[in-house]
Amino acid sequence: MAQEPPRKQPSPQDDQNQQNQPLRRRIGQAWRALVDERIRAAEERGDFANLPGAGKPLVIESNPQAGDQALAYSLMKQNNVVPREIELGNEVDAQLAQAAKVMADLRAKRDQILRRRIPSLSEKQAYNLLRAKAAARYTALVRDARSKGLTLNIIAPAALHRPLVDATALIAAFEAEFPPEPETV
Repeated sequence: MAQEPPRKQPSPQDDQNQQNQPLRRRIGQAWRALVDERIRAAEERGDFANLPGAGKPLVIESNPQAGDQALAYSLMKQNNVVPREIELGNEVDAQLAQAAKVMADLRAKRDQILRRRIPSLSEKQAYNLLRAKAAARYTALVRDARSKGLTLNIIAPAALHRPLVDATALIAAFEAEFPPEPETV
């Protein structure tokens, strides 16, 4: 005759888990009912009527790195949707590229004026006005890139963090490279 293993005495925690089980089940059912209700309402409004690919099977590209998120990534890719952290990173890169273009354009204009033996007063005034506008634009781009970089580092996983844009140093470098031309004759 085989002996039965001794039964484990129920602990107070086991009792609590059993009491919470019906509550969890009710919450899960309520959640499903809410989702179903919202989907039905959207169908009635016609929100799903003219979606691209309607009636066609989903095309899911295999991505071994995606794991459980493969369907989500596939749908995002098919609909040209980018995760917010990637979008922010792209915006930071674009703003830094625009800031570099502002510097390059101003550098070209400055070099064009300096090629002349003696720039006229009106050329110096025009350059200083252009420089002031470029400085304001450059400052705005660099500060916005820093702000978006901070946001990115807050919302993104650590693997996607970026070094912060040192706006103060970049603006100081701009001011050092492009001092105002003295407007004397």
